[in-house]
Amino acid sequence: MNLWILSEEYPRLQTLNTIIKMFLKDNNFSSFIDNIRVIPMLENNSFNFTYKVIGINCNKIKNIFIKIVKGSSSFADYLIFYQNDEPKYSDNPIYAIEETKTDDKESRNTSIYQRAIKFIFIDTYYKNVKK
Repeated sequence: MNLWILSEEYPRLQTLNTIIKMFLKDNNFSSFIDNIRVIPMLENNSFNFTYKVIGINCNKIKNIFIKIVKGSSSFADYLIFYQNDEPKYSDNPIYAIEETKTDDKESRNTSIYQRAIKFIFIDTYYKNVKK
């Protein structure tokens, strides 16, 4: 199966590394991690807002994809799916992750209340997601 990372923004490599390692550990998957690289995917010579992550070898993960998406309201920084096909609205993520930024320069929503609202909103749609 594939690991899908949906986000409104392109993730930092450090964040990407943390998400992937957390997934591997939580599922007791063995892997070899080399130099993680992210390459854009093209469809008919056009960028389709999907990236492929390379540099990770795990026999339980066929591919790792990052998909840039746009939510119409509050949206966690990352929704993580483990499935073959690109996630649809009706699919349930395995993780909803809110990345903590260090200061107001890096994030527009550093307020604890703004972050908490995102998780309340997520519970409306995805009851069993790990946060």
